[in-house]
Amino acid sequence: MEIKKIYIGGWYQRTTLHLSEVWDFLQYQHSDPYLSPQKLNHLRQNLQIASLERLTDSLEYIKFKTGSGITCRIYEDGLIVLKRDAGNIVSDMKHLQMYFESNLGRALSYIFSRGAPVPKELAGIKTVFPFIITTTGAGGDEVKSLFAKFKEQAYSKVEAGKISVYRCQKYMIINDVEDENFSRELIEANIFFREFKNQLHRYLVLHRNIWEKIRRVKERDEVRASEVQGHLNELRLIEKTVLLIDGRIGQMDSYAKTRQKLSSNANLDEYLKTLFQFKYETLLDTHSYIQKLWGMTKTYLASALTMFQQVSERSTTDAISILQIITTIGIISGIVGLLYRDALPKVNMLGFVYVLGMLAVSWVLYKGIKYVYTLKKYKLDVRDYDKDIQ
Repeated sequence: MEIKKIYIGGWYQRTTLHLSEVWDFLQYQHSDPYLSPQKLNHLRQNLQIASLERLTDSLEYIKFKTGSGITCRIYEDGLIVLKRDAGNIVSDMKHLQMYFESNLGRALSYIFSRGAPVPKELAGIKTVFPFIITTTGAGGDEVKSLFAKFKEQAYSKVEAGKISVYRCQKYMIINDVEDENFSRELIEANIFFREFKNQLHRYLVLHRNIWEKIRRVKERDEVRASEVQGHLNELRLIEKTVLLIDGRIGQMDSYAKTRQKLSSNANLDEYLKTLFQFKYETLLDTHSYIQKLWGMTKTYLASALTMFQQVSERSTTDAISILQIITTIGIISGIVGLLYRDALPKVNMLGFVYVLGMLAVSWVLYKGIKYVYTLKKYKLDVRDYDKDIQ
């Protein structure tokens, strides 16, 4: 068995405008004027680029090579693929992953650090990038021995013609692909499909978590006046996250459709189906399903917001009524006091103490009524607000 190359990659939603920003950074060491020139220069030097070019094929892309033997392609749709010739496979993998996550990852994260934020539910996710290894003449025993170096065990083998694919949890071997360009296209398509599906699965998990947060706030029999504003603020924070994620989901299908149109190699499609069970139609159907789930989430959230906004309005009205009562009591007390006087009160120490006493009584009365008001409970009937999601 001969180990030829090692690949690693990922996909992030980008456009040709983003590609131009990456090019400006790599070629001219500048980007957004609000970013630090010193930091941009440091990040650019950290990439150790030996050669750089901007090319056009079916998609526009940037290709560069590093002094340590890594070749990187960054496509206009956000696909990033790194490879290097295999030597010491263990150390090569560590170097490739470190370069991808630290050197390149930090640079790209800084370039795109301004603009629409990444939802906090996604920001902390650590993506595992399975390594793809190309080989020739690999047999079952040799693959088993190679995976054993990483304390992994092959769980599947699929063949299509002369090509065979072995997989374990963190590594994949693609064996006996004669055409290197076809091998690269196969690997790039694999990374795109895998990352697209992974993102959809994250959104599915987030849908469940966010739905549960809304349900805990919304589906209760009653709520205290003191809790209304806190729940309303929580729902508004959830709304920001939902809108951000919904926007990202809405963009995803255009990337899959573009790659589907550009996939002119019929053999590539057949190998993708046979070796990886990847079909663009299935990918788009899954995207449509997730998009509808988030549509339901938005409707569910909107009904919760409407319900608590109405309760908040009722709560505000009740609070105003309390102030009116306190004000009325104060006015009546003042009028009654004047009725028992033959002349207007003179300004003296006794009058001053009297006024302070009245203010203190009013304050205590206000606090007491306000405390009782915070204990007031409002009935919640979710059936009136869930008609739109039946």
